[in-house]
Amino acid sequence: SDVCSSDLTFEIKDAETEAFEEHLSTPLPNDVRIVFPRDGGCSLWASRAVLSSASEYFKTSFKSGCSEANVESSRDTKAIGSTSPTPSELHNLKYSTITVTEASIRTYRSVLCWIYTSYVDFSPLLSTFAADASAERTSLLSAFLEKFASENPSLPLPSSPKSVYRLAHYLEISDLKDLALANLKRQLAPDNIAVELFSETSGRYKEVLEVMVEFAVAQTREMKESAGWKAMMASGVGGDRARGTDREDDVRA
Repeated sequence: SDVCSSDLTFEIKDAETEAFEEHLSTPLPNDVRIVFPRDGGCSLWASRAVLSSASEYFKTSFKSGCSEANVESSRDTKAIGSTSPTPSELHNLKYSTITVTEASIRTYRSVLCWIYTSYVDFSPLLSTFAADASAERTSLLSAFLEKFASENPSLPLPSSPKSVYRLAHYLEISDLKDLALANLKRQLAPDNIAVELFSETSGRYKEVLEVMVEFAVAQTREMKESAGWKAMMASGVGGDRARGTDREDDVRA
C-alpha cells in the first residue's frame, strides 16, 4: 500500500508528517523558498541538500545556479500550513527561490512529504465517482477531501496519482513516479478506463498510455458494456468527458 497499513505505523507517520508540516512553513533551518504566486504568494520551505538528494532536476538546477523554476502541473489554492515569512525572518537569511507558476501546491506538498517522510497518499480519480456530470464528480471529490482533512488534520491532503506522476516525472523522482503509476493502475475499472485512456496525461506520457491500453485490452468486453464507455462514445472520443479529469488537484476541500 502507498499509505501506512497498521495503526502503529500510521501513528509514527502521523508524527513525522506533523513535524514535516511545521518544517515546510518556517524559513529556518531551510534554505530554499518555493513560492506559488497564483496562491497569493504562499511559500513552502525546504532544504537544498534534501531536494538535491531526492531529485535530479533540483540537483541540476541548483548546480547551474537557477533561482526560478516553472513546474508543469495543475494548480490549487489548498495550502494548509503554508505561510509567508515575516521581514525579520528573512533578514540576512540566504536562500534560493523557486517560483512555481503552474503547479498545484497540494501536489507539491505531497511530493515534498514523500521526499522527507516516505509518506504519500493518493486521492480518488474524478473518473471513479459514479456521477453523470463533471460538477457532481467534483463535488464528491471535494467532500472526500474535506472529510479527510477533518479526520487527519496533521496530514497533507491526498493528491491525484496523475498529478503526482506528472510532477515526479518532471522532477525526475523515479520511485515516486512508480508509486503514482501503480496507484493509478489500481484505480482503473471498466467504467472509467475510457475516460482515462483518452485523458491528457495518457496522451502525453507513453508509460501511462501503455498501462491504459493494457487494461483496456484485458477488459475489452466489460469496458464496451460499461456506462462510461457508452457515454464517451456518445460525447465523442477525447471530448469534454475526458478533458478536465487531469485537474483533480484543482478541487478544493
